[in-house]
Amino acid sequence: MNQFNLHFIQKRRDDLNLTLKEMAEEFGMKNASNYSKYETGFYAFKAKDLPKLAIKLKCDVTNFFS
Repeated sequence: MNQFNLHFIQKRRDDLNLTLKEMAEEFGMKNASNYSKYETGFYAFKAKDLPKLAIKLKCDVTNFFS
C-alpha cells in the first residue's frame, strides 16, 4: 500500500523556494498557517487538489506517494 509522502511535498516546496504563503494563495487559503496544516498532516490534501499541487511543485502526482 502506498503512503502519502508529506515529506516530499515539504522538501520539494523548499527546493523550489516557494513560501507557505505562496502555496496558501495558490489554493485560495487565507494564510500560510492554513496551508501548513496540510503539509504537516493535520488536514489531508483532497484528491482534486493534487494536480494543481503537482503543477505548482513541478512534479508528477505519483511523486506524492511512496
